[in-house]
Amino acid sequence: MKILFLSDIHYDYDKDNINYPELNRVHSVLWDWLDKVKNDFALIIFGGDLVLRGSTRIEELRAFKEKADAIGHPYQVVPGNHDMGPRMKSETVYPGLEEYEYKELEETNFAKVFGEKGLRNITYVNGVKIIGFALRNNDPDGQLVWLEKELEEPVPKLVYSHYPVVPARSGGYCSTWDYRRIEHSKDTLANLLKNPEYQVAAYLCGHLHINSVVPVGDCLQIVTGTVGSGITVYREIEISEKELNITTKRLPHFPEFVGQVTNPDEEHSTDAEHKTVRDYHLGNEIERNLVIDLTRYRR
Repeated sequence: MKILFLSDIHYDYDKDNINYPELNRVHSVLWDWLDKVKNDFALIIFGGDLVLRGSTRIEELRAFKEKADAIGHPYQVVPGNHDMGPRMKSETVYPGLEEYEYKELEETNFAKVFGEKGLRNITYVNGVKIIGFALRNNDPDGQLVWLEKELEEPVPKLVYSHYPVVPARSGGYCSTWDYRRIEHSKDTLANLLKNPEYQVAAYLCGHLHINSVVPVGDCLQIVTGTVGSGITVYREIEISEKELNITTKRLPHFPEFVGQVTNPDEEHSTDAEHKTVRDYHLGNEIERNLVIDLTRYRR
């Protein structure tokens, strides 16, 4: 049984996407492509940054939901920083793009559009518990308390949200850059993921617009590149009784890179494991295609 995982779409239905202008041509084919391939997957997961200005423009989130609903196939979503501002006072840094909503989680624009399933979601596939959740910086919403309770069930788990909890690279800009969105909750989340009692095989996320696989204890943090600005890729996740088989694939009709990758120079986009800018962003062979032995996580 296969799952399709996409992240960082940054959909802008007005097509005035001044921050990611190259995405308009990606979006022009994305929905038709999803409609064609949907039956190859039991579930489609959108891993955050669905839109560009969701915390200030609820109409963008509604437009995305209309597109996703029109596919007529099971899907799940979690919010990224462009869908739900994660940090208080972020409006002073990113006005109009990721403003914090000073209200209960259930009253945010994202919750109004996607409901409870956009905030907390659980699915079971071949004995694997799949858990998705929204998260804000200080976790004022008690999401990690909820998550820990759900992790107590003695089955293997696949967890997903938007933000990485440990550095995605050993050097270059992704060794330090942009882990502040959830800086006050990421260590708590990391400790939950790596607790062997909770049997978490993998944590899927996005945000950085690169492909990366890094251990968090016995769990693997799997960062997936964007369907748009940077590497145009997605993940196929095949779940059997014994394995998670995770494959990176390119969005058809587009080159590996759309627009300019972040920091396209060797000084900032190489490290000991990734000798070229391409490998730094796209990931090496292991990061692009990996197999996780689920028998290690079954009791």
